[in-house]
Amino acid sequence: MGATLERRLRLTLASAFFGLLRTKSPEGNPFELSAPGARILVIRQQNQMGDMLLATPCLRALRRNLPKSRITLIASDENQAVVRNNPHVDEVLVYDKRSFRRVPLAFWRFLRNLRKRDFDICVVLSTVSCSVTSVLLCLLSGARCRLGYSGESLGMGFVDRAFHAAVPMPVGDMHQSKLGLKLLEHFGVSTEDLSPIMQPSKEDDAFADEFMSQASLETGRVVVAVHPGAGKKKNRWPVSGFAHVASELHGTHGAQIVVMGGPSDQEVVDAVLKELKFSPVVLTGQSIGRIAAVIKKLSLLICNDTGVLHVAASVGCPTLALFGPTDPRWWAPLAGCVRALRAPHSQIEHLDAQSVLASAAELLAQKGF
Repeated sequence: MGATLERRLRLTLASAFFGLLRTKSPEGNPFELSAPGARILVIRQQNQMGDMLLATPCLRALRRNLPKSRITLIASDENQAVVRNNPHVDEVLVYDKRSFRRVPLAFWRFLRNLRKRDFDICVVLSTVSCSVTSVLLCLLSGARCRLGYSGESLGMGFVDRAFHAAVPMPVGDMHQSKLGLKLLEHFGVSTEDLSPIMQPSKEDDAFADEFMSQASLETGRVVVAVHPGAGKKKNRWPVSGFAHVASELHGTHGAQIVVMGGPSDQEVVDAVLKELKFSPVVLTGQSIGRIAAVIKKLSLLICNDTGVLHVAASVGCPTLALFGPTDPRWWAPLAGCVRALRAPHSQIEHLDAQSVLASAAELLAQKGF
């Protein structure tokens, strides 16, 4: 069965199921009516790390407005690592779709475990898409009050029946962190701090210390990393550009260069290494927690529009983010350490190396290098 046909079938079945529901709207603000120690479930189980980190301001808002509440977050297996040590979350539950498909009974155990927590409120955080799975988990959680964005504007209005309060999706362009927060603001929960947050573990920090030491990356000198990979090929700046910028920074600034990538980036990392006439430090094949801990120690990271951009912003690393088709006004992390550089005509290959070098030099100068 093709993916498109399978999706249509799932949506048809979901529409029929949700059509049977009858849910009453809450009388009053559920956050105000809940006890100070309310048990709150937040669902954000899509796979993209960037989307998860863009939602962390919502977790901050819940914690600051409801400091005595117990906040549980459902995350996918792919992105749970970036929120595992989040200071605003008491517990992370992993929705492991692949495991549930292999062992269907594991899904029912997950639901039973979920319902035992006796949630007062469940919030489904959405951005540009509506996850039927997330809405279904919300419905099956047993939470006394279920909140989320209406699916009407996305042609999925049937999901509204699962919510006690389905808030209309804001009209017009809006940054994704603000979009998530708008849902909570509807119920009086807000924050002025829209920066993302990720905290590597002590073990990750220890790895970073050892890595920097063994690689002879000296404290006080310029250490610049380039991350040439991206999950979407259309977001990847050409390898030649990364190699040229790395070479220039190495030659003119005396920068120590690190070439890094995730498990799926080995090919593009190797391509950059082939173009360099010096031997940089290489970091590949490590967990995202370890990568985050190393990034935290850098003078500058230069990367594409990809998950590691949001990781870097979340640990406060000065970052030059190279954007092509995606508009950074709505998707770049809202962190003071990030500068977004968008390619002309929204085509990443049109971004010239001199513009990247100039921006990199400015960011290094701001750090005193």
